[in-house]
Amino acid sequence: MATQKLNDIELLLQEKNELVLQEPAWYQQLKAAVNELINHHFDDLLQLLYRVDVSEAKLRQLLHDFPAADAAGIIANLLMERQLQKIKSRREHAQRDESIPDDDRW
Repeated sequence: MATQKLNDIELLLQEKNELVLQEPAWYQQLKAAVNELINHHFDDLLQLLYRVDVSEAKLRQLLHDFPAADAAGIIANLLMERQLQKIKSRREHAQRDESIPDDDRW
């Protein structure tokens, strides 16, 4: 079961389209999968957060600042935020400087 939920989350996080990442249905799927990990496979959730590179300090602060908030929602938001950062970074680094001749490019 944990493996399936991890696979579900990893598939959701492979999404490269920013518009899809901001759709409520995508978010609800992610949140439900995170909630399952919180309730039944917490160690797997911690490993996922480490692999995706979610800021532990930011997560701790948000959970501390909003103790009544849904933890799955907070974590899903951080995962979505991190994925959007990765998409933006890849797009910025993928843009080639056309002023550099092809022979001089790495």
